[in-house]
Amino acid sequence: MSDNILVLIPVNKLRDSLNKTVKYYLDCDLNVVIVDSSRNKIEYRNNRVRIEHYPDFSFYQKIIKILHKYSDNYILLSPDDDIINVSQLRNTLECAK
Repeated sequence: MSDNILVLIPVNKLRDSLNKTVKYYLDCDLNVVIVDSSRNKIEYRNNRVRIEHYPDFSFYQKIIKILHKYSDNYILLSPDDDIINVSQLRNTLECAK
């Protein structure tokens, strides 16, 4: 996968919008991690998607935990029902380099 961009998608339950969001980011060739805080780990059947399960963690707790674990990447925090324009993101990163 390219750009060393990691997309974190925080969830606390499985919703239909998650599939569309994950598909979009995978089609853009980005690394995807679903950060799940539900009691029962959600199942997502795609070997290109990692799931980090932290039952009952608050939003802030799970994000801080992940930021420590994946600190060598550019991090994009994306809700499961919204996306960012990846081509614009790549242009911005190029300018920053």
